[in-house]
Amino acid sequence: MSYSAAEMPIQGQSLPLTLHAYRAVLSAAAPLAGLLLSHLLQDLDTAAARDLADYQNLHQVRIAGKRLRYAMEVFVDCFAEPFRTVLYPAVEEMRDILGHANDCHVASGRLEALCDQVREVWPAEWERYRPGLEALVRHHKRQLPRERKRFLAWWKRWKSAGVEASLLEMLQASTHRKRDRRASVSASK
Repeated sequence: MSYSAAEMPIQGQSLPLTLHAYRAVLSAAAPLAGLLLSHLLQDLDTAAARDLADYQNLHQVRIAGKRLRYAMEVFVDCFAEPFRTVLYPAVEEMRDILGHANDCHVASGRLEALCDQVREVWPAEWERYRPGLEALVRHHKRQLPRERKRFLAWWKRWKSAGVEASLLEMLQASTHRKRDRRASVSASK
């Protein structure tokens, strides 16, 4: 049986979650989401501040970006529409760029290992396979700096266009709403 997000059954209950209850859950989750996503955004900034000419540092940016994207996916319903339509797609674009960079890095390493194996196990065949395999290695090695450059252009747009600032503002607003609600509840007691 398929449910819309507002009708998802709660574990242990057979009745669908009402729209009112769903909104209450989202309202309660938003401050936690804001706090978690703020920390993940800071992790991304920290990783991106390293020397990205070193592939391992670029890979750490990829990991931080994946964590941010997965958390955004989980909490997407806790935030206003621009979170889903502007901010999430921007983070997805970063993931695609860094995914291509990782693919190039892994492919070139595996192809180099394959070259070594063919050279060792089938030395007589090596000359026949050599041009194609070495061309593939060169291709992937050339692609990695291009993907790094694409990421740096993406990062510049992310910072200068205010996309990151918009995300941070949205996250901070969600954590302040929780504090404001707590303060109003305390004042009414």
